[in-house]
Amino acid sequence: MTGESSESVLPTAEQMRAYFDVQRAVRLAARLREASRALLTGCVASGLCLAGAMLAIMHDTARFGKSGPIVMCLLIYPYLVYFWWCIRLTKRHADSGMTPLDDLNPANPQAGANTRALALSLAVTFGLMAGAAVLRSYAFRVMSNSQMLLALSIAPIAGVVFHMIRMVKFEFWEERLLAMAVAMAYGPFLLQAWRWTPLCFVAIGLTELAKWSMFRRWLKWPSEQEAASGVADAEPQS
Repeated sequence: MTGESSESVLPTAEQMRAYFDVQRAVRLAARLREASRALLTGCVASGLCLAGAMLAIMHDTARFGKSGPIVMCLLIYPYLVYFWWCIRLTKRHADSGMTPLDDLNPANPQAGANTRALALSLAVTFGLMAGAAVLRSYAFRVMSNSQMLLALSIAPIAGVVFHMIRMVKFEFWEERLLAMAVAMAYGPFLLQAWRWTPLCFVAIGLTELAKWSMFRRWLKWPSEQEAASGVADAEPQS
């Protein structure tokens, strides 16, 4: 009796195969959703790298001197326009019906709330950046150098941990590149090694490489899945 009851609850081979197919489909859907957000998450990493570059520019007076503010303006204002263009590009691909999983797709009932949440998060981020710029002179007067370095290291550490978690969770090699770029951008300032300041600009380029690679992955995924499903359907007939 015990043997018969234990055998009756064991899943069959077809049930196990269907279960693993569902698990693979769920994981693929999650990876596809995250790949569709590549331009947005990549721009966040670019923003972190840009902040690290501005810190290096402000303190590397031997290299930039009085031209530091001009260089920072040439970096930050085009970045804001570029970030807005990336949002519009992502939304346009979502509107085309390429995938119903993107947060900006109007077919998603949460699309409006997600768009407002994104705009709010951007406003809060740039508000904090503006507040940090205003309080910078006061903070440097009342805090020691080690305290300032510790406070300014929180953002890059959080960025590196964020992208490493995404790399483990979604298995995108681009996330490892984004984490490395964030660490590289803040390295010259945190180590006070100004000869490595050009690495900040290399880090910004690495974030662009990573996010456009992931975005291209999202564009190619539907056609690859259709081709794979066509081959799978043709196999039983042959």
